[in-house]
Amino acid sequence: MKFVFLLIASLVVFSCTDMKKGKQMEQITALQAALDSLEKEWNNQESGTIDSLSVICSAKIDSISLLYNDQKIDLELASKIDRFKQSNNDLKELKKIHSFFPSLLTEKKQALASLKADVNKGSGRREKYDEYIDFETKEMATIRQQYQEYLRTKEHCIEYYTSSSDAVTDFLTGLKNTRENQEKIAR
Repeated sequence: MKFVFLLIASLVVFSCTDMKKGKQMEQITALQAALDSLEKEWNNQESGTIDSLSVICSAKIDSISLLYNDQKIDLELASKIDRFKQSNNDLKELKKIHSFFPSLLTEKKQALASLKADVNKGSGRREKYDEYIDFETKEMATIRQQYQEYLRTKEHCIEYYTSSSDAVTDFLTGLKNTRENQEKIAR
């Protein structure tokens, strides 16, 4: 009788373990699908725009720094120059994100694949796997949040660049013309 009871108890335990394993595998598969989706979105982002705008912004700001000789400018132009500088700072931040985000996605893919293999083998306690899955779920939420912040920063940056670029270009042209006129007079 004890043997039958032990046999039934072991069958119940193993069937519950298999159900838990199946649920855990589904959760990990869902995390992997979310990561793949995020990676596709990331790969569709155009990084060339950020690189070219960064070069343009840096060159114009450096030129203004060299040519500007403390003359007074109106408040509206000063505001546009500040927006242009903010756009340049945002572009630097976006370039940093472009350098590390792909490796972050790759590392997360590897971590999920490793977790999935461990769960599939079942070499640990099922409760621990739930903790690991919760951790990875929170990590994915953080990565998604970082990506959304990247998109907001990019939108904000391009808006500032677009709204201030013409005024900054005109100001820089004026500074160059003034410098050329001063050099002609000095000769």
